[in-house]
Amino acid sequence: MASITVWPASARRVISSSFASVGSVRDSACSPSRGLTSTIWMRLTVAMRRIVARGMRLPYSRCVLKAGNERRIEEFEGPAELARFFKAGNLETIPSSRADRIAVLRYLALRFEPGREYHESEVNRILQGVHADHAMLRRYLVDEKLLRRASGRYRRA
Repeated sequence: MASITVWPASARRVISSSFASVGSVRDSACSPSRGLTSTIWMRLTVAMRRIVARGMRLPYSRCVLKAGNERRIEEFEGPAELARFFKAGNLETIPSSRADRIAVLRYLALRFEPGREYHESEVNRILQGVHADHAMLRRYLVDEKLLRRASGRYRRA
């Protein structure tokens, strides 16, 4: 298996000088001015811009990613902006941003009939069908006042 070493721009300057020692090349490679990752990323984004400017097609991975996101939106039964959190009808991750979390919780609250009382076990069963951490979802629903809790019974607000 071959390995590829990517040198930052600062290392190239040292290598091109006529009196470069191995230590100076190693030191410049270990502490680049911009950072190795940022240098590689900048070169990749510049290359992508050139490809698009010439009217060429984007790499295969970009096309597949776009097709996957469109497929996920088409398969999701709820609002398109929430499709990124769901896969095959299940909540993949609970959003960390409050605005996204409230939007997901409002969508989940629609699973409960208004005016009907639910036992905690029923609420757990409904939420387990969506995400493994049903207790956290239940707490979030109560905290955001989408479900009301009184003496162990839940009701959609």
